[in-house]
Amino acid sequence: MSDPIDASALPSTPPRAEDHALIEACAGGDASAQRRLVLTYHRPVRQAIGFLSVARSGGVAEADVEDAVQQAFLTFFAHEAQVLRQWAGMSSLRTYLCRIAERIALRHFRRILTRRGRFRLSLDEPAPDGGDRLERLDLDEGPGVDAELVQAEQRERLRAMILERLSEKGRAYYDYLFVQELDVPAIAALEETNANNVYQWKNRIVRLARDILEEVGDGE
Repeated sequence: MSDPIDASALPSTPPRAEDHALIEACAGGDASAQRRLVLTYHRPVRQAIGFLSVARSGGVAEADVEDAVQQAFLTFFAHEAQVLRQWAGMSSLRTYLCRIAERIALRHFRRILTRRGRFRLSLDEPAPDGGDRLERLDLDEGPGVDAELVQAEQRERLRAMILERLSEKGRAYYDYLFVQELDVPAIAALEETNANNVYQWKNRIVRLARDILEEVGDGE
C-alpha cells in the first residue's frame, strides 16, 4: 500500500492568485471581470467612503457619497486598470481598494466644499491663461458663455435648461464631463465606447449650451 500523500508537499496556489487574475482580466478590458470586481467590492468601498468624517457629519450630501463611489471605480478601471495593477499584494485587495477610494473621495469632497455646491457648472471655470473652459475644448468659433455663466443664477438656469433638453444618455455624459469632470479615457471605459464618441457628446452639450444662451439673450 502506498504511503499517504503529504498535502504540505503539494504545490500551493500563490497567495491572492485569484485576485491577481481578476485584476489582469480587468486590465484586459474583460467586462465580466469588471462587473465581478464591482459586485465584490462595491459594498466595502461604499462603507469606507461613508465612514469618512466629512460624510458622517453631513458635510456632503448622500448623492455626493454615491458620486465618490462611482468615481472610485472609474479610477480603478481607467488607463488599463493602472490603479489595480499597482496592487502589490502586501495587504488584501479589499483593503487596498478601500484606501484608494478614501483618497479619491476626500479629493472629490474637498472640491465640492470649495465650490460650495456639487452642481457648479464648470464651463465657466477660468483657465490659468485667463481663457474660459470652452476655449479649451477646441471647438468651432462661437459666442462665448463665460460672461453669462459668471452669475450663479444664470449657471443654475442654464444647467436646468441643458438637462431638460438632453436625453437620458446625454444627461449621463453631462454628469461625467461637467459634474464629475472625468477624463475621456475613463468615460469611454465606463460607457464601453471610444474617445471620439465622448468628444462628440462633449461638443454636442457645449453647442447646446451656446444655443440656449443665445435664446436667453434674445429673450431679454
